[in-house]
Amino acid sequence: MSNYLKISVASLLVTNIFLLIMALIFEWKTYDQMMVFWTENLVIGLITVFKIPFCRPIDPEQESHYPVPRSWIRWVAIPFFLLHFLLFSAMHLAFITMIFQADTDRYARSHELQLFPQLNYTALLFGFIALLVNHSISYFIHFIRKKEYLRYKIDEMMFIPYKRLIFVHLIVLSFGVGIAFFQLESAATIVIFYLVKIWIDYKRHKAEHSSQSDSIYTWF
Repeated sequence: MSNYLKISVASLLVTNIFLLIMALIFEWKTYDQMMVFWTENLVIGLITVFKIPFCRPIDPEQESHYPVPRSWIRWVAIPFFLLHFLLFSAMHLAFITMIFQADTDRYARSHELQLFPQLNYTALLFGFIALLVNHSISYFIHFIRKKEYLRYKIDEMMFIPYKRLIFVHLIVLSFGVGIAFFQLESAATIVIFYLVKIWIDYKRHKAEHSSQSDSIYTWF
């Protein structure tokens, strides 16, 4: 394992451990945990916006798909990416809310005067900041310093976030649904939940940044 990879893996572990400690201290509900991990959508989307301009140009035969000059394509790609990625994130948010509706109802009854009472703003804030720091470290170490941007074309980079989020969040959601369904919300369950998340993140991160292949599908 390279020194760069060791640093980013350490950042990943520290981030998840920090969120685990916050979850135990503030007694976050399952819905809160899901929302913390949902904020990773926003973080990855933001980081991807800063990745697109560095990527390799689109192949000449694909230029006709874009009604703008070649030099403008990378800048047109950014709003196009934001459009479909924010729609994906909104559907993901709606899906989480529907699954954990019992939790949101309980929050609403106890905080009737609060705007969006189902949301735990402390959890969202801690989650967003911690995940932003972690992904920023990975961005500067791997994408910029190791020049991983040379491996990807602009059109590939617009869809890379999905391959990570869909796989990881399907597992996390499945685990969360099991916890909520069997009413297993306890400190021990939260620890197990985060250990599973840490293992998934570690395997995915190591595979992604250790790969020598140019394929966007090189994972495990």
